[in-house]
Amino acid sequence: MTITSINGTTLTGGVQTITVPNGTVNISATGVITFTPDANFNSATAISFPYVISDGKGGTASANQLITVTSVNDNPVAVDDVYTVAEDGSLTLNPLALDSDVDGDTLTITSINGTTLTGSAQTITVPNGTVNISATGVITFTPDANFNSATAISFPYVISDGHGGTATANQLITVTSVNDNPVAVDDTYTVAEDGSLTLNPLNLDSDVDGDTLTITSINGTTLTGSAQSITVPNGTVNISATGVITFTPDANFNSATAISFPYVISDGKGGTATANQLITVTSVNDNPVAVDDVYTVAEDGSLTLNPLALDSDVDGDTLTITSINGTTLTGSAQTITVPNGTVNISATGVITFTPDANFNSATAISFPYVISDGKGGTATANQVITVTSVNDAPIANNDTNPIISSTAGATTINALTATDIDGTIASYTVLSLPTNGVLALAGVPVTVNQILTPAEAASLTYAPSGTFTGNDTFTFTATDDLGAVALPSATITIPVGNNAPVAQDDTNASIPSRAGATPINALIATDTDGTVVSYTVLSLPAHGVLALSGTAVLVNQVLTPLEVSMLTYDPSGAFSGNDTFTFTATDNDGAIDASPAVITIVVDKTVLVAVSDPINSVVGINKTVTVTNIFNNDTLNNSPLNPLDVDLHIPSPDPTGILTLKPDGTVELAPNAPAGNYTLTYEICEKANPSNCSPATVTVKVVSPTMTVTANSYCSNNTPYVSYTVTADNFTPTDLLTINWLDSANNIVATQSNMALSGSVLWPGATVDANNNPTDWPGWVLVNGQWTQGNDGFELTRPAVTMQFTLNPTQSVVVNYPSAITGCNAMPTFGIQAGNDDDVTLADGLNGSLEVINVLANDKLNSVPVKPSDVILKGLNLPTGITINADGTLDVAPGTKGGNYTLTYQICEVANSSNCSTATVKIFVEVPAIAIVKTVVLNDTNSNGYAEAGETLTYNFTITNTGNTDLENILVSDPLPGIVMSGGPINLGVGQSDNSSITGTYTLTQADVNSSSISNQATASGITKSGIIVMDKSDSSDIDGEKPTVITLSGCVIKIFNAVSSNGDDKNERFYVQGLECYPDNTVQIYNRWGVLVFERDHYNNNDIAFRGISEGRVTIKDSDGLPEGTYYYIIKYKDMQSNPHQEAGYLYLTK
Repeated sequence: MTITSINGTTLTGGVQTITVPNGTVNISATGVITFTPDANFNSATAISFPYVISDGKGGTASANQLITVTSVNDNPVAVDDVYTVAEDGSLTLNPLALDSDVDGDTLTITSINGTTLTGSAQTITVPNGTVNISATGVITFTPDANFNSATAISFPYVISDGHGGTATANQLITVTSVNDNPVAVDDTYTVAEDGSLTLNPLNLDSDVDGDTLTITSINGTTLTGSAQSITVPNGTVNISATGVITFTPDANFNSATAISFPYVISDGKGGTATANQLITVTSVNDNPVAVDDVYTVAEDGSLTLNPLALDSDVDGDTLTITSINGTTLTGSAQTITVPNGTVNISATGVITFTPDANFNSATAISFPYVISDGKGGTATANQVITVTSVNDAPIANNDTNPIISSTAGATTINALTATDIDGTIASYTVLSLPTNGVLALAGVPVTVNQILTPAEAASLTYAPSGTFTGNDTFTFTATDDLGAVALPSATITIPVGNNAPVAQDDTNASIPSRAGATPINALIATDTDGTVVSYTVLSLPAHGVLALSGTAVLVNQVLTPLEVSMLTYDPSGAFSGNDTFTFTATDNDGAIDASPAVITIVVDKTVLVAVSDPINSVVGINKTVTVTNIFNNDTLNNSPLNPLDVDLHIPSPDPTGILTLKPDGTVELAPNAPAGNYTLTYEICEKANPSNCSPATVTVKVVSPTMTVTANSYCSNNTPYVSYTVTADNFTPTDLLTINWLDSANNIVATQSNMALSGSVLWPGATVDANNNPTDWPGWVLVNGQWTQGNDGFELTRPAVTMQFTLNPTQSVVVNYPSAITGCNAMPTFGIQAGNDDDVTLADGLNGSLEVINVLANDKLNSVPVKPSDVILKGLNLPTGITINADGTLDVAPGTKGGNYTLTYQICEVANSSNCSTATVKIFVEVPAIAIVKTVVLNDTNSNGYAEAGETLTYNFTITNTGNTDLENILVSDPLPGIVMSGGPINLGVGQSDNSSITGTYTLTQADVNSSSISNQATASGITKSGIIVMDKSDSSDIDGEKPTVITLSGCVIKIFNAVSSNGDDKNERFYVQGLECYPDNTVQIYNRWGVLVFERDHYNNNDIAFRGISEGRVTIKDSDGLPEGTYYYIIKYKDMQSNPHQEAGYLYLTK
């Protein structure tokens, strides 16, 4: 027999879910039938639903499944409550507001923050505050003093349903910040009279919130934030631009009682406080006050001083003078020097000032004096004295003029001068005239008593008589601007004397150094008041002979004016330059020129010219090269140079030593000179005159010898050869060619000497017989009759060798081993075979697979397994993502397209690239994939169209194998806390899909309803037979998408059911406000028809806080009687999630 239907639903033979009264029947893939009652359902009456059976031959029968679901107590549901309270405020808590019990049990709070409730008044410490429970059960939270935080305080509470069921949730309380006023404290200071004091009003002030405090006013004056002056009792407060506060008491103020003035501080957030600045100003002795005294006295007069006349002392102390102009008074007779005068103090204390003789000034004299009050106080002022002018007579000045030659004629003399201490000179009067010459003004002789202006007195001339020598004189006096005349008169002295002759310096025309005795210019001297009678030679020339009529002149020899025109000079022949001698002259009065004259004779050198030798291009060969002879272009006296007439010096030789200069003038270049410029400097000096020298430079540009080399390998008769040609570019070869062969390790493996400059040579390691047939190849050895690559000493000459050609220079050329051509490969010949791989190999195209297979494993070369190093391996037209490595392994990259592939590859012999073979290999690229679509429905138990806590969501999952290989052990995981998953794991073939095997059930919480939606995303995972794991995140509709599944919950819509029936039939027994649970910050008020409040509760939750017809207002009615039937008026106030206030109001109907 078989079951054909349950509760009217036909069985499909597969996994199936059937709805039955108050529950669900699930049938597994193996036929197991399971009944699950609806969540929280129980009943003493059995559930009944029919089923039908069949005998498979048309016979059927029906019966019922009778299932009694026994009651099991459900734990209550505790939900976190969220509150906000201001700092230093308090808050009534209602932990049960959002809590519920599916069994309808009455809930009680058993503990708060781990402390068991006693049922009486109680205080419980919680984080950052205290919970107080009154005797009537009201729960109040008070935060710690001054505590606030943007992060909510959290502490747990436990509820009980009275039947053993408990639940825990948290009270979440945000304590918002409230600004605290700062605390201002009086500051006390002491300052000395006439002193000042820096104030720091904020020194003792504080703010519990840690706010920065500022001073807003002082003594009622608002601070501006800039420099400011504020008047306070008995003083002034000054505030600098930088905020420094200074108090200065009024001048001379002091008091034992402290000054007091207020200041106000602010915390910047509206909080202020006031305190006082208390300042005691201590008494300090005041200095006396000294005042300048002003006087006037006539020049050369005197004056009595009274310094204390205007001085005073605020304390009434007796004043005394302690010093004048820095000199301490002794109390006895005393003399003190002051500016421009003297102060005399008599024995009786009389003070007298006398100015210096003849001193007067429109500017007053000033000198200080110091007074004392006898108590340490002092003061300083000045005696200010003006000395008026009295006229003084001028003084005429004697003067002696410079000597004037007796024949000088009218000569300007020194100006007449006079001084006047207190005025200016107005005129000069000539009192007597010179006796041996003429005193004149502008060419007109001056007369006795002639009056001259100061300008005229500076323009006088004196003309000597011409026969007189000695001192001539005249006298004068002066008159000032006030008419005073100088007495006595002044005398002017004019010396008249003879003029000495002047010997003249002279420079002669140049004389060649080898010229012999040559006449020179005559010696010359002049005399303004006589004639030159003789010349005296004082020194002789150092480098030649001065002669008179062929006889050498001697030092101090006296010559006549005729003889000085007959002198000759004979140069030594070895000197060039300026030669000199000196002489002086004597006049007819015997006067001698005190400054000897210098005669200069210019001696020319012999012309010696060394000419530089620039050599533009010399090839640096391997032998010494003679470059030139430096003497070839040098000259002496404009004629070709005789090397025997000069000395050769090399001041700057070639620092490299490559370029050398021989004593005979030959310049040589050393063998193998490197390319470059070489320079040396030489100097030739005349042997007859070693100082007569001439330098020159030899510069040689050396170029390297160059040659052109061509070398090419070729294969002939299966033998490697190289053909070469060497051509000398800029020199003539003198030797035959040497060839060195260098392998890749830079070792010389062969050397060939005395080779022609062109030809063909065998590759090193290659040999031929007498018929030029190959018998050996480089890098090959014959073992047991079979050629194999091996070490024969020439293996590193392949694939290339360096040929080093040496003639005069050396040049290297890299030559490749000859390439194989048809019929010629320069190596032994071998057989090659690539084998097919027909077995299909699996590869992971999702994550990639390395070394899936080695294609060389069944390939052969020369009848032995292939070595990867002996062949060149390449794939032929390989698809994207698949590569063959040089070692023969095959890699599949991640992301390679899935499917069956037949791949072709080729191997070619390294030694003979034309020796090749191809084969195939088969692989299957697995690319597994999975997709999941997740849908959700709300199980609206009471069919009211709204989501409520306790109702459930059912999640269905459609899982599809979207890859190219079967998947096993497919599971679904969902991270939504509280979701109950059922079904699975399952297996899916390629392209298969399953939408019923795996489901999820989730029970809504009030928090879910409050949030208005639930968003979550599941993940499906599976594995292939080869172990590849694949996963996919769910989408709500698209198999290729990955967006979370979102269900919108409409459970927070306020709907008021305004009828209450308290007749005990459990229907409409409470005033039900649908959705108000979502807004716990609420107040419900109910008034009777007379406007009397009969019910008022905060945090109304339709459960334990709900209106059931019982008065909780001002009307006194027994609870057991309840309120009377009738019409009432409700007002509901609540705040939404954004704390926006809302209100609902209307009529409520109460029946019994």
